[in-house]
Amino acid sequence: MHKMAEGRKESGLDGSELLEEPEPVGDSRKAWDTTEEDLETVGAAVASGKGRRRRSAVSAAGDRFSPGESTSLGTTGDVEACLIEAAKATPRRSSIIKDSTKQKHEQKKTVSFSSMPSERKINNASDCISFMQAGCELKKIRSNTRIYSRFFTLDPDLQALRWEPSKKDPEKAKLEISSLKEVRVGKNTEIFRSCAVVDQICEDCSFSLIYGENYESLDLVASSADIANIWVTGLRYVISHNKQTLNLIDGSQNTLRTTWLHSVFSENSKASNGIMLEDEAVKLIMQLNHGLKESKIRIKIRELQSNKGKLATWVTKEEFTDIYYDLCTRPEVYFLLVQISRNKEFLDAKDLMFFLETEQGMINATEEMCLDLIRRYEPSKQGQLNGNLSIDGFTRYLISQECNIFDPEHKKVCQDMTQPLSHYYINASYNTYVTENTARSPSDLLGYIRALKLGCRSIELDVYDGPHEPVVSKRNNVTSPVSFNNVIKVINQYAFVTSEYPLIICLRNHCSVGQQKVMAQKLKMILGNKIFTEPPNSTQRYLPSPEKLKRKIILKGKKLPQNIDLAEGDVTDEDEETESSQSLTDTFFVTKRIIHLCRELSDLVTLCKTVQFNSFHNSMKRQKYWEMCDFGEDDDYIGDEFIGQYTIPYECLQSGYRHIPLHSFTGEEIELATLFVHIAITDRRGGGKAHKRGYSVRKGKNTIKYTMLRNTGIKVVDDAFKIAGQPLREAADIRENMQNAIISFKEVCALAPTANLTQCILTMSSRLLNNVNTSTVTLNMKDKYPYLEPIGTLSDVQKKILSSYDLVIHEARYLIDVADTIYDKIMQCWKSGLEFHRGIHGLAKKEGLKGAKINKALENFAWNITVLKGQGDLLKNAKNEALENMKQIQTACVSCGLSKSTSGSASIKSK
Repeated sequence: MHKMAEGRKESGLDGSELLEEPEPVGDSRKAWDTTEEDLETVGAAVASGKGRRRRSAVSAAGDRFSPGESTSLGTTGDVEACLIEAAKATPRRSSIIKDSTKQKHEQKKTVSFSSMPSERKINNASDCISFMQAGCELKKIRSNTRIYSRFFTLDPDLQALRWEPSKKDPEKAKLEISSLKEVRVGKNTEIFRSCAVVDQICEDCSFSLIYGENYESLDLVASSADIANIWVTGLRYVISHNKQTLNLIDGSQNTLRTTWLHSVFSENSKASNGIMLEDEAVKLIMQLNHGLKESKIRIKIRELQSNKGKLATWVTKEEFTDIYYDLCTRPEVYFLLVQISRNKEFLDAKDLMFFLETEQGMINATEEMCLDLIRRYEPSKQGQLNGNLSIDGFTRYLISQECNIFDPEHKKVCQDMTQPLSHYYINASYNTYVTENTARSPSDLLGYIRALKLGCRSIELDVYDGPHEPVVSKRNNVTSPVSFNNVIKVINQYAFVTSEYPLIICLRNHCSVGQQKVMAQKLKMILGNKIFTEPPNSTQRYLPSPEKLKRKIILKGKKLPQNIDLAEGDVTDEDEETESSQSLTDTFFVTKRIIHLCRELSDLVTLCKTVQFNSFHNSMKRQKYWEMCDFGEDDDYIGDEFIGQYTIPYECLQSGYRHIPLHSFTGEEIELATLFVHIAITDRRGGGKAHKRGYSVRKGKNTIKYTMLRNTGIKVVDDAFKIAGQPLREAADIRENMQNAIISFKEVCALAPTANLTQCILTMSSRLLNNVNTSTVTLNMKDKYPYLEPIGTLSDVQKKILSSYDLVIHEARYLIDVADTIYDKIMQCWKSGLEFHRGIHGLAKKEGLKGAKINKALENFAWNITVLKGQGDLLKNAKNEALENMKQIQTACVSCGLSKSTSGSASIKSK
């Protein structure tokens, strides 16, 4: 449960739905902002981009993340103060994409990431329990969709949870801790799903207490995700540790972290009486946590000493420990650690292995691998020896390169680079020569160095006449020019430092013929044979591939006709900058300039000749494969300044708990500034949102929207495609049934649609325990499928969850059994359709089709071919996924102790 980077609302409910009175007021059926919290931990991230260069950001839940508290993006106190004020003034409810009518008036957008208030700082389980004993207001959700405000407290002896006010007897307005079965996070009970205002309740602020033999639920909503986390963590700890919890509160138990800090203090203290000079303590804390500033540590020391009524230049061992706990504990990391470790203050190798497999998506994780991670990231020698990872070691791991959002496997080229160049997205830089605001900043060679180091494969040069030789600058010389000669030298030096694939130089020529000849001479002299000068082959239909163009530089620009033997000639050039301002003016005219172009420069342009765009129809009919058109982007809707960092391809994302390094506006990483995010990938219904009752996924087959084939109007072709109708419907049905079974299983397990099956098995196994904590089911590998057989009597709740599990196995088995047969039928029809490809025009004419009808027939034919191939691939992938799910389930069942013996278990094999 983490804050959203785009500004998730802090309160659990919208303001209109909060009932503050003790008794319910009104009927709820009628029915993203920053709080002024610990400003020391508020940061702001602003990335801007002018003109047509835009970058989109990964949208994920997270806080600015560093080893300890968030470090500011600013470099001075004044900058920090400005960012803080901006964060306070900017409502988090605002969307990044604004109303286009208001966009022009907005000068700057900021996004803030706030931590918890200082009085709610949570460093360990004791803090959670103390908070619960002090109590706070929670919203109580009832089955009649009424919402009540109640003040909840935990008894000092940890035996009961109480709330007030209530019409009940005080002894009845309570919940015995001993009756609690589990604490669920999110809106994952029937009461939540049936609530009329469920969509207005924040998922991260919601949790439920499941109690009694009938698994009844007490459904609650906190005012923030942080408070919900405190209750969830504290109650789970009390349930798990029982009487040991009192010892923790009394301070009679030393945690791994406390023992480590005490030993570090003793080793570095120069005094023998258990104290350390303030300067030494500050230096030591900064050594232990590089993300902390000296000023923040000294402020915390003054605050601690002031609370104790003393003023000294030294600190005790206990004060040192308290200061480190307060400054270096990230609550969201602590909550995550406790959740993974099942309410311990550290992770052992098995906990870490479970985390790597279920959350981080790591395949074949081993205990030895986890012990190696512990040895590398755990700061305490005791933890390294015992194989335990404390919160400090876990934090170090989470901000290491191993938890970067970018999959390191994709740092090397892993795509097919033998396709035509036009089949790829190209990392392009606009106005490369400017380093800041595109309208006023000076031109600088650093712009080209930075762009090429960042992997740009298309850069831009605006070239004008200089006093003695061409210069690169902005239009009308608003920016200070740089020498064209020096720019080409920089390009020659850095062109292939990051990538060996071709570099495109967009040459916007504004020079006289004399200086054009100088440009051509400089290009040939400096770049030499790196320039691709082979004329295009008119018999070909596509551009060469990036693989064939490795370490080649391609010039993009205007070109003289090849069939005219002239030393120079005139070409028209549409002013791209004027074109891009179309939406900013009431009247718009494309400015056509006449350029006198020399042959020497023209001959250097081969594969990227720029031509005027008239229409898509004209381009399809007449444009050569080596010709291209420029388009200007309209930035009015998003605005000139856009919050963003960089674009990460989907296949390069790593799921799980990751960090995103923050970059400055010039593209460099900001030291110790990252976003801590949780990446969950789903291809189903609303990006993993919970389903409201009445709109469940478990609907009849009539709701399935089949992808239909289209009539071409050519009888022989349509007859061939008709054969695929039934197989296509069957393929859609079995895929849909499989997905519905899995999502229903997740619902019964009270998990989100983004949860994986390993997490479901872990949850299920805890609910299939009897009174003496032994499993009521056992794993039986029947026909190589992981069936669960009951042992003894099951409760109704246990029967329900086991029935849902059986449905998953049944649907997976059926899909695996029939997928190949259906796939073969679809592919056979696809192959039959392809046989008509070459003669489709002739068949259309024989049917009497003409003009637009022939075009429509060709369009529908292409649609059918695409649908058949696509649906076949989806079915094939569904089978592979089902096989992988069965393996995952079997492994998880064994790990959870549902199998008495693992030696005889057969693994699922592909059929």
